[in-house]
Amino acid sequence: MGKGMKTANLGDRYLGLLGRWVTSAPGSLYIPDDGSGTGCFGIGDHGHWSMQTNNNAMASLAVLSHAEGLDEKAAGHSREQLLDCALKLLRFTLRSHKAGPGTAYDGEKWGCNWISALCIERMMHGIHALGDHLSEEDREMFRNMLVAESDWLIDGYEVAAAIDARSGKNRPESNIWNGTILHRTAMMFPDCPRKDEYVERGNSFLLNGISVPGDAMGSRQIAGRALGEWHVGPNFTENYAL
Repeated sequence: MGKGMKTANLGDRYLGLLGRWVTSAPGSLYIPDDGSGTGCFGIGDHGHWSMQTNNNAMASLAVLSHAEGLDEKAAGHSREQLLDCALKLLRFTLRSHKAGPGTAYDGEKWGCNWISALCIERMMHGIHALGDHLSEEDREMFRNMLVAESDWLIDGYEVAAAIDARSGKNRPESNIWNGTILHRTAMMFPDCPRKDEYVERGNSFLLNGISVPGDAMGSRQIAGRALGEWHVGPNFTENYAL
């Protein structure tokens, strides 16, 4: 904690910072007049960082639109305006995904790659904030996106781990976010035909996130197996140096 910062008012501090940010946000917004009901924050192409920028802004707007302490006058926008903008940004994300019906503004789709799960995980608090404001179409596209990402992680991407970064297999952070989205999909949509596969592969990704050499001999039982049976490789040294 910084000097003089109290835990009790952290929420107010964050709200104040977001409220100041949103006054300048329109300068980076693009809302096309094409009847699509979408919009983007940033350049709106299908690139990793473009989509993460859009999703971070979407989540911030969604949270602000429901924040009890929001000063609409200071923010320069009403709750309704913030909510409407958040939904437009979300629909851009959902429609332009490889499982969606549209494209990004560069004519390409995004998703189903090593970092796309992070792009989704970073906006999940915004999804929860939007809650009942999501339409049935939004919910269907969201489900299709998570299922497509989860299927790709099972069918098209390996669980890998190695201390040597030069190997291309040192993947502590990405293993964790990939494991997280697999578990999220299984928990949110338990009727998915591949739910058990999502959980199994999710366990493997997560247990090979912060992994050390000693895990190879680990006897602790996790999800029906000894840790050593889950172990693919160490991403950290035994003393947790990365």
